[in-house]
Amino acid sequence: MGQAIRPALEARYDAAALSRSGVTGLADDLNFRGSIADLESIRPAFEGMGSGVHLPADGGVHSLTGMDAGWASILEHHIVGTYNVFTAARDTGVRRGVFASTGAVVLGYEDEAPWLSLASGDAARLPESWPILTRDAEPKPHRLMR
Repeated sequence: MGQAIRPALEARYDAAALSRSGVTGLADDLNFRGSIADLESIRPAFEGMGSGVHLPADGGVHSLTGMDAGWASILEHHIVGTYNVFTAARDTGVRRGVFASTGAVVLGYEDEAPWLSLASGDAARLPESWPILTRDAEPKPHRLMR
């Protein structure tokens, strides 16, 4: 998700990043690496920032453990990590924050028409229109619930 919104953010703001593995193309002084499960290690990433976007994602295709992330990993990165992100932001004077949790809650739609065609890039099979997924869409976290 971060890669998808990065160009729009960089067009309007001076962007920095905090991630486990770093972000390609960012200057070292704006490219913070650390685990959000460790509050003290992430605090420097928040110093001097006016706002932040938090996009926790574990248990997804870009996760260290892929779709097989267990509860301990989800707890560490989504719950403890989110608490630490907001604590570091508060403690360093970050004034605004945006939180968007993982898209894993709507996994499963890409296995059904018409989203299957959309996800696979098969434009020929796309209908003229299709229902938009909103916050009211039925959750389908079936890949996480084995």
